Amino acid sequence: MGLPGLPKWSLTAGGDALPMAGLGGDVLLHADAIAKTRHFGDPTGSRFTTITGYALANCRIGFRSAQGWEQAVLARNLFDRDYIQNLTIRRAIPG
Repeated sequence: MGLPGLPKWSLTAGGDALPMAGLGGDVLLHADAIAKTRHFGDPTGSRFTTITGYALANCRIGFRSAQGWEQAVLARNLFDRDYIQNLTIRRAIPG
């Protein structure tokens, strides 16, 4: 069992492209992704706190003018993946 909240493997990758637009500026392209293996959300190591592995992708497309202003559209969690970031067991305290 590893440390709670930390997957055994985590991978990130990203890239940028700057194709010439020829329209008084540049087109900006960006994409990145992250993948994590399953891990425990609680120090108990209970199977009820196991968080399954997941992968997410993001992208951005924009335009940078020759005058220096920039506009972009960003898509986070591009494929609308449902995932859990944190999970723990709460115990009731009698009283």
